[in-house]
Amino acid sequence: MSRQENISLKEKEQFIIQTKIIAVDKLKNVNTVIEITGNEFEGLSLEEKRENAHSYFENNFRNKDFYNKDWKKYIKVLSGKKTFNNTADIDKINTFKYLDIMLENAVYLRCSKEEKNRSNIKNWHYLAIKVKSKKEENNDNKWIVIFSVREDNNGNIYYNHSINKEETEPTTDSLLKCEGFSSVCEDIIPYKTKKVNIYFVGN
Repeated sequence: MSRQENISLKEKEQFIIQTKIIAVDKLKNVNTVIEITGNEFEGLSLEEKRENAHSYFENNFRNKDFYNKDWKKYIKVLSGKKTFNNTADIDKINTFKYLDIMLENAVYLRCSKEEKNRSNIKNWHYLAIKVKSKKEENNDNKWIVIFSVREDNNGNIYYNHSINKEETEPTTDSLLKCEGFSSVCEDIIPYKTKKVNIYFVGN
């Protein structure tokens, strides 16, 4: 019988809950906050700003590795075509100015199994960091940026990121309804332990 088969559904559920609680606590105590000014990229229209952001991305980040301090692993940045084509959020576009800083300082949340049976993808990893918009007067809100990182034969690859603007502080029930918390990565499920909070990939 495999290790996976020995783990009860209750243990899995407990592990997921503990993982969420730890992730929320890590986010609440994160020190690095990226400030968005609104003037990161030139352009009068959203399309112009997006094109300039994409150009900046290609010139400064593509085919480079960034070492995440919390996860203690390198994250490789390849093509940004998907994430640029799919966003109309000017705040997200502005965050690309600081992609290197965010990838290096984001906190590691958790691992999720690849559920679409794509043979080239092993797992998905999720990290997060706080950002603050300075373009809004008297705005002390800190949004949460969540990164999706694909693990495949080429390493850990930056896939996309999104901004959660609904809340200024993360909670277990709301923030962590994001993708990636529906399943548990097999490699980090403890076999038999009560200390379920220590099983993070890379630690």
